Amino acid sequence: MKINPNGIKALQTYNNHANINKDGRETSGTTNTPNKGDRIEISREARDLASYRQELKQRSEVRPELVQSLKAKIQDGTYKPDPDKIAQGMINDKLLDEKV
Repeated sequence: MKINPNGIKALQTYNNHANINKDGRETSGTTNTPNKGDRIEISREARDLASYRQELKQRSEVRPELVQSLKAKIQDGTYKPDPDKIAQGMINDKLLDEKV
């Protein structure tokens, strides 16, 4: 690939588009307001996902009381898993993975 020196000059294009002096004021238009600069805005959904991730990091992956309860039910023969709940959980996990 050949880079053409007469091609697009990104920094120069940006500076021309912004029309900003070194002192941060606009050089065109009727207003002389200071340049507020670039800013970023995080969506509510992204903030929620970050919060959920942080909460998950703090939780243990193993819940000992649940493990003991399930072991006892399996040994007694009273454990009856619900296939619909299992399938729904798998679907929810897949959907969550796609969001992240």
